[in-house]
Amino acid sequence: MENPNAQTTPDVDSTELLGRFALIRLRRFERLAAVAEESGSALWRELARSAARAAYRDYLLLGLSGEARAAFDQARADIRAA
Repeated sequence: MENPNAQTTPDVDSTELLGRFALIRLRRFERLAAVAEESGSALWRELARSAARAAYRDYLLLGLSGEARAAFDQARADIRAA
């Protein structure tokens, strides 16, 4: 009988999954920060900036420093194009 609480191991390396998660999170918070800039709410602006900075730091902590800068630049370009 299988253990229903047993976790399955993903086919993809967990470091790669963490990298993808961090990138998606960084892009999401960068978009949120861009929207917050237009909101007129100082509190929302600061919270969104803080979230984006935390996501960027997490990306760096995963050892993705080169990719972090490229992801940050891409997120900014996406925001400007929208």
